[in-house]
Amino acid sequence: MAADSSIKVIPGTNRRGSTSGRSQNYRNYNTSGRRPSGSRNSASAKRRRRRNRRRRALVKFAVVLVFILIVLLVAVIWLEKSRVKSSVTVEAGTQVSVKTFLNMDDSGAYFTADSDDVVTGDTFVASTPGEFSISIKTGLFVHKTKLIITDTKGPEFTVQNIDTYTNLNNTQIAAEEFVVDSQDQTNVTYTYETEPDFTKEGTQSVVIVGTDAAGNSTKQEATLTLTIDTEAPTITGTDFEAYIGDTISYKNQVSVSDNLDEDPEITVDTSAVDTANEGSYQVAYTVTDAAGNSASTTLTMTLKAHAYSEEAVYELCDDILAQIITSDMSKYDQCYAIYTWIHEHIGYVNSSEKGDWVKSAYEGITTGSGDCYVYASVSKALLTRAGIKNMDISKIPVGDSEHYWNLVDIDDGHGWYHFDATPRVGHPNLFMLTDDELMEYSNSHDKSHNYDPSLYPDIP
Repeated sequence: MAADSSIKVIPGTNRRGSTSGRSQNYRNYNTSGRRPSGSRNSASAKRRRRRNRRRRALVKFAVVLVFILIVLLVAVIWLEKSRVKSSVTVEAGTQVSVKTFLNMDDSGAYFTADSDDVVTGDTFVASTPGEFSISIKTGLFVHKTKLIITDTKGPEFTVQNIDTYTNLNNTQIAAEEFVVDSQDQTNVTYTYETEPDFTKEGTQSVVIVGTDAAGNSTKQEATLTLTIDTEAPTITGTDFEAYIGDTISYKNQVSVSDNLDEDPEITVDTSAVDTANEGSYQVAYTVTDAAGNSASTTLTMTLKAHAYSEEAVYELCDDILAQIITSDMSKYDQCYAIYTWIHEHIGYVNSSEKGDWVKSAYEGITTGSGDCYVYASVSKALLTRAGIKNMDISKIPVGDSEHYWNLVDIDDGHGWYHFDATPRVGHPNLFMLTDDELMEYSNSHDKSHNYDPSLYPDIP
């Protein structure tokens, strides 16, 4: 059969037998109705293009977002750092708080512990000039700043006028004696602009210069009025008695006073006194103040011999025992009452005359002072008068070292006890000790009670 050479018209074309033209309904489809492979590649490319566009958009968005975040972070850091001033300068004496250092209000801001010691609380006075490191917690960070304290103001002070007496040898008046009130954050020293003439009678102007530690100075003017002192001191006293052999305190017999001089000089003329014989003697006194004004008086001193007798001593002892002993006391209690009275009424002095126990007992009771010999003598007198058997005992002398105490027997069947009323360092109670007890103390205190047992009865 002969080939069909007729021309077929494919629906939708505008040319017969042509497939290259554009078709509205069957674009890019062949006769079988399938899409040509070229068309598929074109669709895939479009999808890739769309994905690429989306990726590029996401990248742009991410870049913009990162940029915005960086800008925000920089802004936050800048904002945080700008919360606190880099430094603050104040005048000494200014009250400072956290708010002083802030560029913006923050009620939660506070000083941290690593600030310099100038920070003493939530608020403090900037008192010491200098530069200090301050740490403040505000917002997210701890901020470092500086506190610069300056001192450019002179001290504030007021002065008084001084009206006093003077003479050629009068002590000078210091400049600070004019100052009655001073205010400054540092120590202030006061000087005269020109030294006054302290020997010049009358009124003169003085300028007081106050200078603080920073070198700032302030001046104040006052007046100094000087009058020559012509008023003599006063001296009064009464006639008195003394005893042969005693130390006589002549100056204690008079009282002196002066309008200016707090301690005028007293001189005593005892040239008419014979201290070895009983009698009445004239003692001349003269008192002189710093201005050279003087006054005099004469007192009569009656010198007597001491009544050193056992009767006089026992009379004194009876008065004491009547106050401290009662009839219901045991001999032990009586001994303790005597021991206590001696401790409370006699003060220790480092020396006394040895060898006359009656004299030592008398002086110990009447003067209220003495050394170990006096304590032993007073103990002997009181114990004897109380009817308590007693005996003298002494340490073996070592050079100038001596010591005296007592032995007592209270008829308790034990025998003798050691009785030492002399006070010692540490206040040991050396009352009614056995020999072992006393030797234990003595051996630990440089053989303080080392005695010769052969000279005394057995002491258990």
